[in-house]
Amino acid sequence: MLLNRSNRTPAVLPAAERGAAVLLCLLLIWGCGKRAPESPVLARVGDNVLTLAEARAHIDTSFGSRTDELRRYIGSWVDAELLYQEAKRKGLEHSDAVESRLGEVRRQIANQAYLEQFVYPETASLAEDSLRSYFTAHAGEFFLPEDEIQVNLATFDSRERASRFGAAVAQGTPWAKAIEPVGRDSAGQAGFVSSLTNRFYTLHTIVPATLWKVAQTLGANEVSFPVRTDAGFVVLQLLKTYRQGTPAAYELARDEVYRRVSLERQRQRYDKLLSTLRNRYSVQLYYTSFDSVAPHE
Repeated sequence: MLLNRSNRTPAVLPAAERGAAVLLCLLLIWGCGKRAPESPVLARVGDNVLTLAEARAHIDTSFGSRTDELRRYIGSWVDAELLYQEAKRKGLEHSDAVESRLGEVRRQIANQAYLEQFVYPETASLAEDSLRSYFTAHAGEFFLPEDEIQVNLATFDSRERASRFGAAVAQGTPWAKAIEPVGRDSAGQAGFVSSLTNRFYTLHTIVPATLWKVAQTLGANEVSFPVRTDAGFVVLQLLKTYRQGTPAAYELARDEVYRRVSLERQRQRYDKLLSTLRNRYSVQLYYTSFDSVAPHE
């Protein structure tokens, strides 16, 4: 209850504001993480009640006003409960139509639960050889949706160290060999941040985007000047550029290959399961067409 500042007597809020204040208090209790012995009751229709715990389980509070979401859910719950109680009064709860629909829903849910437990899970990791074999057999089906680059990246804490490393690679020292003394030498190691080899990037995945612009100026195996970034000074070596719409290399298509092979494995397990179940349970078909149904015993 609010107090009037002038005479300290109780001030009465309008009904709408009182309702919002009550909801806000409930949400504050909710947000504090303190559990009351029993969840507060938000609404009642006849003998049925809606509690705060039940409402929390059914509303999305990731965006928008939690108070508004809660108020909307309470309203929809009341409407649905009114209809349900009237349907029960009319004897529809256990009618043939309702029981038939419940049976169908129960069967669908049970089937989905069975498939998720016994068919869909990938019980063993897919061997790399099997993935490559699938890719080879379907290589003409994989194309790049956007440009990609294959690069080596090394990051240093100073421009001088980055320049020395880049010069060594530019003069013909292999990337891996040029990295070795940096990692072994204590002084050099202090200025060495990281090295990434044979990495694939698009304009949207490389960070920062400046590296993408630098890569566009390089030819195959060329080395960039040190590029200043938040992480340090980066030396980039462009290995290859893959253009949008061209056939994808295995490394670029591997995720899609894995998805396809997984789906095929699921389909195989599903077909095998149905074959096993046909042998386990008696299946008899009594129709020949929609126009003529064969009589059955």
